[in-house]
Amino acid sequence: MDIKYYKEKWNEDIKRKVQKERFWDERADEFNERIKREERLDPVKFLFQKGYIDKESKILDIGCGPGKYSLKFKEKCRKVIGIDISNKMISKAKENALKNSKEIEFKKVFWEDVNLDKLDWVNEFDLVFASMCPGINSFKTLNKMINASKGSCFLSGFVERKDLLWDSVRKMVNEDKKSRKDKIYYSFNILWQMGYFPEIKYINKNWEHNWSIDYIIELYISRIEMKRKLKDFEKENIANFLKSKSNNGFVKEKINAKIAWLYWNV
Repeated sequence: MDIKYYKEKWNEDIKRKVQKERFWDERADEFNERIKREERLDPVKFLFQKGYIDKESKILDIGCGPGKYSLKFKEKCRKVIGIDISNKMISKAKENALKNSKEIEFKKVFWEDVNLDKLDWVNEFDLVFASMCPGINSFKTLNKMINASKGSCFLSGFVERKDLLWDSVRKMVNEDKKSRKDKIYYSFNILWQMGYFPEIKYINKNWEHNWSIDYIIELYISRIEMKRKLKDFEKENIANFLKSKSNNGFVKEKINAKIAWLYWNV
């Protein structure tokens, strides 16, 4: 299979920007809480140890959220710019940078719409970093990462995710299961055929959430509506299913996942 095959197969729907922005705005507090959690494997430390970045590096953090990795990069590197689709995520990121006395530039921008020439971002960054970022969703957005870099790139995503609760809801509304997990597969093959030699590292992760029934209903409905509008009866079916799984007003979500880190020199 040639590069054309992978380009055509990997072309996720990038419509419904308003719904996507709203979804991530509503997750800002939740993601901000995660900043405090220590990780067994830290990609920033990993990239530093591998020699991909040093104290003089300039970093672009795509899908920076509340600034978790931007803050870590700034501890080790000269300059960091973080971008995100969500105003609330960017607000949290700026607050966190201020609390930690870090000078980091944050921009509210949709990666699909970024014009590298207008921003003077062509071959501008020593590392272009996108951790679990849904904005890297096609050949075009991957290639834009490469064009913004003069050194290296890092991309991570799920290659396997088992979540019985979410999988059940997705089946109820005939939601496609594959798109997110195919990102690494398509990226690796496209990069290889472009003449790059990407390295890959796999990380196993297991975690649990105990959500209030109202929160998880809203979470699942808005997650699906980033792709398409649900009908009223579909929303009702989702709500009734989740209520049937609740205990004292809460629903437990258990996730078993394998995440891939993909990193390469440009």
